[in-house]
Order: sequence, then structure tokens, then C-alpha cells
Amino acid sequence: MAWSVLFGLICKLVLCVVRASGAEAALEAYVDDPALAVAGSPSIRRRGMAMAMLMWAVMGVQLATKKVQLGGKIDWIGACFELVMAERSPAVRVTITAARVDELRQLTDRHVGSNVISVRKLRTYIGKAQSFASLLYTWRPFVAMMYGCLHGDPFGAPHGCRWTRQILVPLQWISAFLAADSDA
Repeated sequence: MAWSVLFGLICKLVLCVVRASGAEAALEAYVDDPALAVAGSPSIRRRGMAMAMLMWAVMGVQLATKKVQLGGKIDWIGACFELVMAERSPAVRVTITAARVDELRQLTDRHVGSNVISVRKLRTYIGKAQSFASLLYTWRPFVAMMYGCLHGDPFGAPHGCRWTRQILVPLQWISAFLAADSDA
């Protein structure tokens, strides 16, 4: 059985047990990196978290406890998730870490300024852009255009490379987006 299916089932079981302990809870997992949000009084939250940790241990899941974060603001999979009080109800503010934004800005500038890009570097770039697109839905069409280039015709580019002009439109959009972010 694939790990993702097994871990998904384990997480559903954990969530059921946490909710049965009296807490309101939501659980999200990225590959093997779970994020559990527990609401209620301090004692209910502690009991819910303890039940989750116990269930994962009973199921044989070895958690990286050094990565555990508690509170209203956590860093998870390259983004910061913060609980904020909106006008009528709590909301979650999600921001991408400055280090990741800077890294993608530098890579984008480097690729825009070159004539060709290796398939390996393009694949890496697309992966980084896709991680942004998982939070910024408006990026998805531009990432899809780059996937098309990666898996499409190289149009006579050197072996193992693609012409930068094949991905120039998404690179320019991403560059403009990141430049606007740096002005803020």
C-alpha cells in the first residue's frame, strides 16, 4: 500500500479520536508532515493534542517532535499560518516566507536573463513555482505553461535544454508578481 494512502487513513483515525476527546479539530497532511489545529479551552486543546500524539505513536508513526509548534502562528511547508481575529470570526492568514520569495525572485531573474535553461533547472524551478501556486491559485496557469514546455517539443534547443522564450510569458508574470511584492 502506498505510504500516502496509509498515512491518510492514520490521520483520519487520529482526527476522529481528537474530536471524540471533545475538541474541535482539523488536520492537514503534506506527504508525511501533518498540521493539526485544535480548538477549545486550554485543557481540551491539551487533551486533543495528547490524544493525537498517542494515536500516532500507537500506529507506529515516528514524528519529528523537534518540529512541533504550538500557538496561533506556525511555519509549515514553507509558509506561515497565523490565526487572526476577523470582524465576526477567526480567520487564517497565510504568508510565504521571505526566504522562499527571495529565492524564487533570484531564480526568475536568472532565467529571464538567459537564452536557454536546462531541463533539470527548469524542473526545479517549476517545483518551486508550483509550491507557490498551491497557495496562489492565480499562478496555476503560468506553472501549467512551464509544464507544457518541459514535456513538449524542444524546438531545436540544445540537448537537455529548452529555449527560455518558450517560458518567457510565465517568467515575466512571475517576475512582475514578485517585483510588486518587493515594493510592498
